[in-house]
Order: sequence, then C-alpha cells, then structure tokens
Amino acid sequence: MLMDEQVCWGISVRAKESTAANRDLPTKSRFAESDRRRGMHPMTKHYYVDVNEQTTWTLPAFAIDGQEERIYGIRYEAKGAAGLTVYPDFYRTYTAEGSERQTVRVEDRMNTMRTELTEDWQTVYFEAFTKKDAVLLETGIRIAGRGRAEFRSLRIVEGGFGEHAPLYGPPDLTWINSLRGNVEWEHQVSEPLSPDADVLPEDVVPYLNIPVTGLIELVPERRPFPFESGLSGTYMYRWDVRQPDVLSDLEGNVFDYSAVYPVTGFDEIAAPSGRIVSYAYHKTPAGKKIYLDKLMTTARIYHLWDAADRLAAYFRATGDEQAGARAAAILHALAKAVPDWPIYGLPEWNIPDEQFMPSDGYEYWFAWIGFKYWYTVGTRTLIGRLVRTYGDLREPRIWEETSRITGKDARVDVVEAILHTARMTLKYDAYYRNDPWKFYHNTIGLQVEALAKAGLAVGCPDLIHYAADKARGAFRYTFMADGMFPESVSYLRDMALGLSDALKAIEGYSDPAGYRYQPDGSRFDRYAVREQIGNCAQAFGLLDRLRFPDGHLVTFHDTWAGSVYPSGEWSEPDDYVNPHRRNWTNALLLPEFGHAVHGLGQHPYTMEAHLHYSGKYNHGHSDMLNFTLWANGDELAADLGYTHLGGYAVTAAAHNLVLVNGEDQHATDAGHLLAWHAKQGRTQVSQACDNGQAYPVTDLYRRTVISVPVSGRMNVILDIFEVSGGQRHEWMANGCADYSQNLASSLAPYRTFDNLDEKGEVFIPGPAKKIHQSSIDPKLPYDQPGMQTNYYGAFRNVKACRNDLPWTAAMSAAFPAGETGAGLGQRAKSVESKPGLRLHWLAPQDGEVYLCEAPRNRYFHELQDIEEAMAAWPHHVMPKIIVRREGASLQSTFASLWEPIIEASELTSCCRLEEIDEQDGVGAAISAGEISATILYRKPESENMLAAGGVMSNGSFTVVKRRENGLELDLMEGSAISCCGLQAELDVWPSLRISEVAMDEGCPCLLATGESGHAAYPATIDKQPHAGTHIPVLQQGNGSRWLPLTGIKRVGGDLYKLYLDRDPGFVYDARRGQLKETFNPYRSLLGELTVRLPAWLHVQIDKSAGAVTAIRVACSGTVRLTLDKEAWPIAGPIELFVNGEPRNCEAKEIQHNRRVIVIPIG
Repeated sequence: MLMDEQVCWGISVRAKESTAANRDLPTKSRFAESDRRRGMHPMTKHYYVDVNEQTTWTLPAFAIDGQEERIYGIRYEAKGAAGLTVYPDFYRTYTAEGSERQTVRVEDRMNTMRTELTEDWQTVYFEAFTKKDAVLLETGIRIAGRGRAEFRSLRIVEGGFGEHAPLYGPPDLTWINSLRGNVEWEHQVSEPLSPDADVLPEDVVPYLNIPVTGLIELVPERRPFPFESGLSGTYMYRWDVRQPDVLSDLEGNVFDYSAVYPVTGFDEIAAPSGRIVSYAYHKTPAGKKIYLDKLMTTARIYHLWDAADRLAAYFRATGDEQAGARAAAILHALAKAVPDWPIYGLPEWNIPDEQFMPSDGYEYWFAWIGFKYWYTVGTRTLIGRLVRTYGDLREPRIWEETSRITGKDARVDVVEAILHTARMTLKYDAYYRNDPWKFYHNTIGLQVEALAKAGLAVGCPDLIHYAADKARGAFRYTFMADGMFPESVSYLRDMALGLSDALKAIEGYSDPAGYRYQPDGSRFDRYAVREQIGNCAQAFGLLDRLRFPDGHLVTFHDTWAGSVYPSGEWSEPDDYVNPHRRNWTNALLLPEFGHAVHGLGQHPYTMEAHLHYSGKYNHGHSDMLNFTLWANGDELAADLGYTHLGGYAVTAAAHNLVLVNGEDQHATDAGHLLAWHAKQGRTQVSQACDNGQAYPVTDLYRRTVISVPVSGRMNVILDIFEVSGGQRHEWMANGCADYSQNLASSLAPYRTFDNLDEKGEVFIPGPAKKIHQSSIDPKLPYDQPGMQTNYYGAFRNVKACRNDLPWTAAMSAAFPAGETGAGLGQRAKSVESKPGLRLHWLAPQDGEVYLCEAPRNRYFHELQDIEEAMAAWPHHVMPKIIVRREGASLQSTFASLWEPIIEASELTSCCRLEEIDEQDGVGAAISAGEISATILYRKPESENMLAAGGVMSNGSFTVVKRRENGLELDLMEGSAISCCGLQAELDVWPSLRISEVAMDEGCPCLLATGESGHAAYPATIDKQPHAGTHIPVLQQGNGSRWLPLTGIKRVGGDLYKLYLDRDPGFVYDARRGQLKETFNPYRSLLGELTVRLPAWLHVQIDKSAGAVTAIRVACSGTVRLTLDKEAWPIAGPIELFVNGEPRNCEAKEIQHNRRVIVIPIG
C-alpha cells in the first residue's frame, strides 16, 4: 500500500491529493472501461521527491493481465532541480498469491534511458516484459543529484511505446506471435557445394539402404544437449545408423552408457510449446544430475543431422532422389520435434551448473533450446542447420514420400521449426529491452545472420527487416562515432565483421511487391548495408587498419596478441600464415574511443607509436595513458592484451604507464586529447591527459609522445609523462612479450633481490583447473581501484640502481635464431632477425631504477591449453623497467627517448638540455651521423619562450634537424621560432564559438562564429591546409573531442561552416550549453563549445655548394621567414614550395644582413 508520505532509502516522498487519487494499490475494477480498452491505466497523484546525492524510489504498482506474456509501457511526467537525473532501475511482478514472479534490473550501461530534469515537465518512458501469471507490476526509478524532483501523470500502456522504446528495435510480442511464412516469397538459401559434394562419405552410404520410415523412427523426439570437447567442435561419441542402439567412443570402443550411468530418476520438463517431456537422469554421489539424453539422443541427432546435410548436398549435386528423399525425411522428423525442445544451459557465463530452465526462462541468456548454450550463438546453429539442409531440398518432389507418410505437407513442419526458433530468440530479445549490453552483445552477428536467412528461406520479410534493423541499432548504440567498438580490437572484429558477414545474405535484396514492414511501414528495394547503416563504413575500415604492420591485431584491452592467436581467432591451424602484413604504415586517430597512432617509415624500418587514452569499457583494462611501441617487425614495448587466466593483464601494473601509490587505476571515461599532429613523413605528436578519474589523488596525469623521423632508417620517440599528486610514482615499461629478451644497461646495480614485494613474498599462482569451456579456477587475482597491486611479488630477479646519472637500457632477443619450448608463438620460433629497443633516460635523475623480469602472459593457443598456460605464467617472462620516485605531494616529469634498433644503436649522443627549467618543459638533443636534432616540449602551463640548443620557440612542440646541406624544422601550436640564422612567424587562428550542429546538403557541419585572423585563408576547400585534418572541439569543463574536417566556408561576417567527414557524434543546445552524445557512450555534458584550428609550420631548406636552392614550407597560416644572409646565402633563383605547390619567391632585404620572405597561405 502506498501512503501519502513515506520514507524510501533516506528520502522524503510526498503525494499531493488529486481528484482521482487512490491510496490502495490499483485493481482492474478501479480503471475506467475506456482506459481498459486502450490498455492505459491511469494514476493521477502528484509526488515530490527530495534527493540528496542518489536514491531509488518504487513507483505505485499497477494491476496487469497475467493470462499471457505481455509488454507494458510505463509513462510519467517529471521535472526538477537542475542537475537531477532520473534512471529506470528495476521492475518487479507478483502472482495473484502475492509471491514474486520476476525481478528485472535495468542494465543501462550506455546511459540511453536516463532523463535530465529541468524546470519544464518532461515525459519519461519505460517498458517491462511481464510473464504469464504476473498480475501486479511495480517499477523502481533511480534519482541522482541534489534537489527536489516532481512526478505526475503516471500511466501504464499495454504493448509499450513503439518509437519511445528503451532501445532501437526491441520486438513486440504480438508481432512475434504473428510471424508466418509465405511459400511464394521463399528464396533459395544454400551454401556453395563443396568439391566432393557428389561423393557420399562411407558412413553416409548406408543411409540409402534404410527405408524412409525407418529413418524417421530413428530420430529422437527429445532435445540434444550441448557438448564439451575443447574448442574443436567434434562430438565425443560415435553412432552408426546400422547399429542404432550402440554408442562408441572416438576410438571405436562400445560405450555402455546405461551401465555406467544407471537411471536414478526422471525430470518432467516443460517445453516452450507447453508439452511436458520426461528426461531420465543419473545422479552422482556428489548430487550432480547426468541426463542420459546427453549421450545416445545427442549422438543420434548430431550424426543424423550431419547425414541429412550430406545427403541433401549430394542430391543437389547429382539429382539422386533417393538421397534427397532421405535427407527430407530426417530433416522433417528433427524439425517436428524442435518446438518440444526445452531450454537447457547455464545460469550465467562460466558458471558450470548445467540445468533445465523454465519454459519462459529468457533471463538465462546462456541457456537455449538447441545445440549451444548462448541464445544468440545457438540461434545461428539451430536455424543455420535447418535452413542449410532445407535450402538444398527445394524441389517439391523430394518431399512427396515424407508427406505421404505423415499425411500432410512435410515442409510445413520444417518452416514451423524455423519460425519457432526465430520466435524464441525474438522473445529473448524482447526480454532484454532494458539491457542494451545483452540485446546488442558482440555475438549478435550470428543471430542477425540466422534471422535474415530464416526470413529468406521461409518467405517472411518481417524477419529480414528485423535482422537489418537490429544490425543498424547495434552500429548506432554500441559503436562510437569514430567507428570503434570500445571493448577491444578482437571484439570489434566479432561485432563489425559478424554483422558485415550476416548482412551479406540480404545485400541487394528487395521486398515482394506490395509488402510493407508491419512495425514501421518500410520496405527494402535493393538493400545496401552501407546506405542503410551510415556509420558502418568507419567500423569496416578499422577492421584491417587496427593491425600492426606484421598483420597482428593491435593489443589494447581484451585483444588476442599475435603470439597467442595469429589470426585473432580461437580456432586456427598451427601453421597459419597471416595475410594482413603490409610494408607501410600511417597515422591513425580514434578520437572518441581514445587511441592515437603515429606511423612512420617503410619496411623494414616501419614504426608505430601508440598512445592510449581510452575509457575502461566492458573488456577494458586499467591502461589510461598506456604507451605501446611496434618497430622494425615486432611489438617492442608490449601491451599484453587478452587472457582468460585472470587479472594480471588487466591491471595498470602490467602496462607501460605511471603507477601512483602502487595502486590500480580507477575506471575512467576516455581521457582528453590535447594535441594531435600527424603529417606523413614528418614529426608526429600526440598529447593526452586523464580527466581526473584514473587516480583521484592526482592533479595532473598527462603524457606526450613526439615521434621524430631522423633518417630513412631511423625514427626516435621522445616520451614525456607528467604526474602531480600522491606519494609514489612508478614509471613502468615492458619489453617484448612475444619472445625471450636480454636486458643490458649502463646502470650499475647496488643491490639485487628476488622480487619487488615490500615483504619479499614472491607471487606464484598455485595449481589451477580448467572449468567449463575456456575458463580456469582459481584465476589470477584482479587488482582493485585504489588498492595496492597484487603483483609486486611477480616482478622477479630485481636489480636496484641509483638514478643519479643519465643512463641507457637495451633490450634484445635472447635467441636471435629462434627458441623452442611449450607455449611459444611463431615469432619466438622464427629464425628471422629480431629488432631491439634502447631506452635513453633523460629525467628525472633521482629515485631508484629497478631492472627486473615480469610475466609476459602470452601462451600460444591459451584457451586450448589453459592449464599449461597458467603453469607457465611465472616462467615465461620479459624485461621490465621501473623508475620509482617517492615523496609527499609528489610532482614528476618523466622524460625518456626510445630508439628502435635493428642491429646496433645509430645514435651517437642523446642528452637532456639543461637550459630548460622543468617547470617550463623538456628539451633533448640527439645526433646520428651528420644529423643533429633539437627536440623541445613546452608545458601548456608555461608562459615562457623555450631557449636551448640554439633554438628559441614559443611552440608547444618544436623539432629542429640540422644537416650539412640544410635544415628542417617543425613548429606546432606556436607562432614564433628562431634558430640557425632563421626566424619564422606564423599567423594563428583564434578560437571560434560553436552555435549549432547542422546538416548542409547532406554533409554534417558545425556553425561557428569569430574572427579568422586570416584574410588570405583560401576559400577553395582543396587549397585549405586544415582540410583533411582533425580539429579539436573544446567544451568548457569537459575537455576536447577531435573531429575530421573536410573544409571551411565563410558564409558572411564572422559566421563559418566547418564541414565534417562524418557525423560528429553529438547534438548541441547552445542556449543551455548542453552537448548530448548520439553514439556510445551517450553522455550529456554541460559547457560552452569552441573550436580551435591547430597551428603548424614545417620548413625545409636545402643547400648546394653553400647556397640555398630550395625552400619547402607546409603551414596552417601565413608565414614570415627571415633569413640571415651569411647562414643562408642565395646565389641565384631558388625553388619555393608552399603546402606542396610551387610559388614565386620574392625576398625583401631588410637591414644589411637579413632578407624576409612573406609566404601567404592563400
């Protein structure tokens, strides 16, 4: 009973009386007859809720119809104080006896169901799937923030809200139950015949000697069970149609299962059809039930169905009607039994407690009616088998004998089995309408494919539309605006490739004449996935690009490393040859996801430097600001990637970053990208920072990566990591995780010890056993945010060194000609040469350095040999370098230079430029042969020009390379530089204020206002230097998001249109200063938007015989060059190129020893 005032979870809830208020829980008799007819049940009280931080409030309950399963929509109006947010939290149903029927939590991981309250009334929608016999429905909402929220006009609507559904496309039960096939609309759905389809295997030939009636009698009525035999998919027992009552093991020995497992009882199980089926079991002394149908029944069904497939293909290849008739008979008998197969499986992933589930147990997503546990995977398996065999048996004459025996058109039962399976999977989908993660799980490509093919096979276009709509919703809900599926590269492949493959079945499909899709009235005419799903092109493009140049997947988050699964797939041949190798690389930015890749060089001197600043999404790791380096053929500073061994590869301590206070990172959203410059063949820069979430104790957590091409065969990386806050900072770097390495250093250890644990306790996992399919128990422990890592004891053979002088450390292959041993991948065994990596330490020069070994957590085909992988975990090690500093309110600027090497180091010197104060930035000077370079980094907080190594600059990032015949410089995010007798000034755009996100002739754009400061900026888009680059959109208080720009158009006065290459991924209300993301992760953020156009200047001056011959300039704005006549004499005509185009060079002399060249951008 709801009282006028109640206290719920520490909040005060008050109800204002209204004329129709009822204090008791409503019953049907209290609803007006007209409301019952419309399915709308009113509740007219007006409620106040005073909230302090967060609470859950249970809304008044409604009486509902329990005669069958239903979808109900709950609607109410809400308003409240600014900053209050309302989320659906749960719904619960009760039976007429008062017992609880369901409790369903709302798992809104994508924040698509939240409502931000304002002073205006808003309508809030929510939906519930109620089971049969549920007569009372109550719902709970979660309210976050501070202040008063008000609610009124609570309504319940049978059938839900359609366009206001919690997700895009969850099905309606009435529609599900209405699905039918149409023989006139059926399409041929069959796979290409194998080359040997016209030859029957020896074990299938005997089927031709058995009458059709005999084969029908051999098909069991009870369901098959999932089986466990590793990952190979081979059933563990043999069955021969000539000896139908004999079961053999894989060696051919007779297995008397009834003697081994005598029947001790029967379970009466309800199937979704309503039929009660008896299943015999044997109960072990431990109390575990072993169902005997998991043995003979399952063996028969697997072998009979395989035979039906072979016979059907043989008929299609040869026209042999005897084979076709027998395939049809087996298929019909199997299909006829499918509706009576009950749900069986696991209560949850990796909980090895197999059991039958209720006939409406849709909440058990790892239980299913067919061969597999997982309902999405099982849908593809069951429908796939039905459709594949049915597709080879399209000729009506093949069904005549079976139809004569059964007394009806035998194909009807096959079609009904396909539709029954489709309806079941759709009911699971309907149940998960409040759980986007399960509804759009990364396995749905299999389900989408099955539904699309089912619709084609049985002539049900509704299934085709639903499959296409679910795929479209998946791309919209689960992918980010940059095309990334944020879990990992492995799961991007599962999702994007799975959906791509699934939709190939309907590419080019057109609906029958006159047909319209019932839910929305649409139709397909030559369906094209890239036209129907706008953002899929970005995702498909990433499938190949998110690989290292050696073809292996880029290992961030839960991505399988190439030394574990070279193909990225669980099942692959041992001699797999990667077809994705490439001899080139380029820069890549995933701005919404949070990953920046520098790409320099050509094979064999290719290099990729990865800066990861992504959030911790599902399958995410504690890896904010992780650095990964791939160079010259191998991943040399490794991110360990995916494992099923447990928590080590996930924790921050296993990554290349700074550990604060010895603790694991907290979960984060994506960090903020502060700078991005990535012109091919030139200096590339990325800088990112955490948003304060990874380590709440820190005020600053920022990393800068500057990749410098020194020569055609040499690239180096200046790596700067700044941290402020905490009492301990530990800079960590892994070596190569794919093969054994030696670690040599210029440091002299002053002590050695076994491990880094403060108590000296070594961490070695104990024995572990494989459980279920691909899991192990016990697992390696998972570190907890804010708690000290478990893994200091796993960092072994420690050499402690004082960090008081510059030093180097070099990692190189321990077995250059290849090594042998269990668990080693292809690269470790390879006799091909292997590169090395040298670290030049620049700053700071205090604290301690630990040179040690750490588990590399990569074991070839881990899932197949998971127990062996765990046993090898402490022994398969890689070098690890840790630089530790300690102190109160600690501030650290870690600076180092990475040098990938092939045979030997080519740097002849590398040192820090002491002229630069640590408060202002970092400088480094390097030399290699005739080339010398100065690299300067200026901190964003500094207001000072940097002056060191003969260079003065106000740029955030400056690189000057000198050679005997010229000079090359890069100035980024600055306007002035002076060096080597050259001065340069660059015009920089001021920030523009964004007023709107709009579409202009089908192209997304930003409307922005402000002065350009560039009267000469090109009006023609293909001449604009910013076209084809990323520009940062800055939101006050919320960091930046970088968008791909195609061009700028001035539309009058100070108004500009900034055209984008894709959907920006958000909408913006300038009046409220509110940005709402329209892709994952669907955040709503407050703050004014501005946009800044990046500034850069690249100058290359070539000399011959001591005189200037050519000047090449790439710039973002007009440039003024001043050259010293003695340093840069001009003896005759010179070539001038600006942004790749030749220009006339007009040099104006000023004073007696300088000349000025003004280079307009336009």
